[in-house]
Amino acid sequence: MALEQYSPDIHFCFPIRPLTSNKVTLVPFNPDLHSQTFFEIFSRCLADEYRHSTIPVPFGTVTELTSWYEREIWSHADRVLFAVFNNHEGEDSATHRQAAAGFIGLTNAVVDDVERSAEVAYLVTHPLFQRTHVTSHAVGLLLMWCFDEMRFDKVDWYADEQNERACQAAERMGFKKEAGKSSMTSFLGIDVRDFALQVGRQEKGGKKRIVHLVMARDEWQDGRRILSERMGKP
Repeated sequence: MALEQYSPDIHFCFPIRPLTSNKVTLVPFNPDLHSQTFFEIFSRCLADEYRHSTIPVPFGTVTELTSWYEREIWSHADRVLFAVFNNHEGEDSATHRQAAAGFIGLTNAVVDDVERSAEVAYLVTHPLFQRTHVTSHAVGLLLMWCFDEMRFDKVDWYADEQNERACQAAERMGFKKEAGKSSMTSFLGIDVRDFALQVGRQEKGGKKRIVHLVMARDEWQDGRRILSERMGKP
């Protein structure tokens, strides 16, 4: 499968394209090309590993994955999903070059005369690629596209307070916590009271505390330096 292939039938409000570093490629998700592969790699994962995710992996069938994409991503102009592929052959033969490695995307994108912004969303990395270069490169590529190409004013990142790994990852990449912004109201456009239920993992009491992290344009210079260092770029 050519990694450059993607469906032109995408409704996202900004023009999109594949994004590539020396170790990772992000391709706009195309169900015809990607659903089978990503269903298979996540089918062997335990649901508990992704209890904080906004993508309900593992999916029961390929059709479920495609239906979820069409319902939650494709039908919304403010959302986009990228398939993440590894471009770097590591010491572990399982993490081979051009392997499907996860998802990343944006939601709640805004483009008007006042603001250009969006939220990092749908970040899921396969266990084989966790604690490797994949997540930092995927986030880095997305942010460089947002700020350098699309000239965003800010990018938000919302995470379940219990998902310490996601919160720490965001801060390592230059995002800053918004003081007093943890809330019980909305998360990725979803009422927080319904969030766990929507992804199929209702927690006791159905409540979550959400951490709001943000990177603004005037912080991007430092953020880009941090990301470049983490991605191994000069």
